Amino acid sequence: MITHLAPLTSRLVTLARLSSLALLGEVRVILMHIDSETPSLATFAQELRSDFCKERPAVAAEIELAGHDEASHARFGKTWFEHLVPEKANRKVAVERALLLRGVLMLTAFSHYHDTPLLEMMTRFSAPDAPPAAAEPS
Repeated sequence: MITHLAPLTSRLVTLARLSSLALLGEVRVILMHIDSETPSLATFAQELRSDFCKERPAVAAEIELAGHDEASHARFGKTWFEHLVPEKANRKVAVERALLLRGVLMLTAFSHYHDTPLLEMMTRFSAPDAPPAAAEPS
């Protein structure tokens, strides 16, 4: 490397790392808060209207509490996401990108757990006629 470019290269690497961290934070907010917790609010409301919950007030109280908890997480996620990505059009693109990454991120976890290279997992599960993965022996 040319010596006089070293400080610039170092700054660019730092910026790239910060950008990657911001992107990961953005993806996490989308997948955890916007894609998971926000839709779960309707499910909690539906469960509270069920005969099961009407007959079991203690269960209904716990579900109601969990619903409030999820609602606060969803509000926090929305606020944080609007801070990370101020422009509405950019938020739409970020959500689309994060939803595309969801499968890869899940496979990353499976890859780690099953000690199988990520590329092998991606190949196995991307084929349209892929057989189900073999169950782990108990």
